[in-house]
Amino acid sequence: MITTHPAYPELREISQRTGKNVHILLEEKLEELRKEAAEKKAAKLGKKAGDIEFGLTELTKDLHFYPDLHGKAGLKTLKSSIHQYVYDREPVTTG
Repeated sequence: MITTHPAYPELREISQRTGKNVHILLEEKLEELRKEAAEKKAAKLGKKAGDIEFGLTELTKDLHFYPDLHGKAGLKTLKSSIHQYVYDREPVTTG
């Protein structure tokens, strides 16, 4: 799946230039994104990023990836889809 992504040629070029494996580069990018998101979340909470738990799964918690590797009848051109669900609502209280 990585080699068919539109950004793969750029990733491969960076890999060749730096001598790092593409998987290592992707891991480093994910860690960079995780740190940035943790800092934003911590700032909202009035804390420091190191004071909160924020794993890689937090980056995609609202995304669902549906890989359709075999195709469906009537949807032969669909290869996969990504859906983003956000469940931000106030808690329901009962009286």
